[in-house]
Amino acid sequence: MFEEAGAEELFDTFTALVRQEDADPDRLAAVLDAIDEALAAIGLHGLTRPNRSWSPLPGVRQRDTEVFCYVCPLKRCDRVESAAARCSLAEQPLERVRLA
Repeated sequence: MFEEAGAEELFDTFTALVRQEDADPDRLAAVLDAIDEALAAIGLHGLTRPNRSWSPLPGVRQRDTEVFCYVCPLKRCDRVESAAARCSLAEQPLERVRLA
């Protein structure tokens, strides 16, 4: 259908954009609009939705922020906290550990 509509190059462009780490959502939308127009010209309507939006799938792309937890500074227990805290026994702050 893309070949018949003359939209093969547009599809290749869209595929290349989607594979980019930081694809421009406006550029993606413009290419999808052009694909829709080409397909509509041969009688295929509604390939994509007009109210579409683009965002990376969770867990698929690189995180923008680092994730940490805080663990026992003595490595004597299995205490894990999501925010900074202190160990009463060691009288020290919990050790910050990078998770991602």
